[in-house]
Formats: sequence, structure tokens, C-alpha cells
Amino acid sequence: WGGGLIKFDGVHFSQFRDFDFFGNNIITAIAEDSSGIIWFSTFRGGVLKYQNGYFEKYSADAGSRASTMIFESEGLILSTFEGIVDFRYGKTRKINAPIDSLKRRIHCMIKMNGNFIIGTDNGAYLGDTSLTKWDTIFSSINSLFDVKRVNDQLWLHTDSGLFVSNVNQLNQSPQCVYSKKLKGFEIDNTGNIWIGTGSGLKMLSLTEKDTSITDFGSKNGQRGVEFSKKAF
Repeated sequence: WGGGLIKFDGVHFSQFRDFDFFGNNIITAIAEDSSGIIWFSTFRGGVLKYQNGYFEKYSADAGSRASTMIFESEGLILSTFEGIVDFRYGKTRKINAPIDSLKRRIHCMIKMNGNFIIGTDNGAYLGDTSLTKWDTIFSSINSLFDVKRVNDQLWLHTDSGLFVSNVNQLNQSPQCVYSKKLKGFEIDNTGNIWIGTGSGLKMLSLTEKDTSITDFGSKNGQRGVEFSKKAF
């Protein structure tokens, strides 16, 4: 936080810092597109891209404080703390809906079957490809901080724990698989769910019959037990 960018080449770490260029040296999101260009959203300095060893300012202010980046053939889309920024078709379009009247920040966004799902402090929404029409989904969820799709399942990090839903059941209540607060989660290629909490790392193994939880702490080499938000 405030330390700029850190690059690791497999052997050495390099630090990039510039208070003005990197927007107070705070980076809120990093993503790589299909052509290998690395994109950055800064706290106050807009959007940067890194290509062939050089940084380039893509946007001076729009796209700051992004939580998610989505790449399409038509351009870049970002969810930010102040709405959605759409860079598609060579234009810059700022979209406040559906948070215009809610005054809530967007924590996450994914694209699914041509539509967009976003998570906010006030619940989850499904938007069309134009990002102008929005419908409430998962009405039982108060706040959605992160969403990941694995095959036909959507995994939901909420203020009440970790939930799972079928992609075809967006208007039904999702199933709770972990009922305590978490900081972030990731699903590995074997199907295990890794959860970062305020009291250590946990691994959930799901079977048709039951759910087992394995705790990892200092005995397993952890130097601290509290994870940062989305620290995966």
C-alpha cells in the first residue's frame, strides 16, 4: 500500500515508484490480457499498461480504484468503487447504474453467458451486455465481495460467509458452505477451496456426503494468521 509496483523476474525483485504517474503509488488491480499486456488500475492516476518493458498511461483519471478488469475484443471494462468504466469501441463511458441511487461501491464483476454479474455492498446484480439494464439476483445476499465461476457453479464471498449456486439458478437462494466471515478465497485445480480469514488459512474439501475443514497456522509455516482482503 503506497509502495508502487513490484516486479519479480524469477530471480530478482524490482520496484517501480512514481507518486504522480502511479497515482500515489497505490495499485488497486492488476490483470494481463490475451496478448500479454499487463494492465494496472491506480488509486488516483487512472489506468496504466505495461508492454515491451515500458509503462504507458492509458487513462488519466477514468478507471481509478478498480476492483476487477474484464478484457473483450472491443476493449476494456472495469468495475470500480465509483461504478463501471467501459472503454469499449474506442470510447470512455462511466456507468453508475445500478448503484446510482444506492451509492454503493462495486467489489467484483464477472462476465457470464454474455451478461455481467456485479457484487456491491447492497447485493448482487445481473446486467446485459450494454451495461444499462440491471436486475437483482440472489436476493438473500446483503453484500457480495467476490464471485468465481467453476464449471456450472458460482462461488460467492458474502458478508455472511461462502455460498455456492448453480449458474442457472440466479433467482434462488444459494447454498451456504462456510458460515463464518472470510477475507478471500480461491479454488484449486483439485476442487479444494482455500479460505483466508482473520484467524488463519483454512481448506475446505467437499464431497457428496460431507464437508471437511483443515486449518493451517504457525505449525504449517505461516508467520501470521490474519489475511488481507482477496489475498490470493
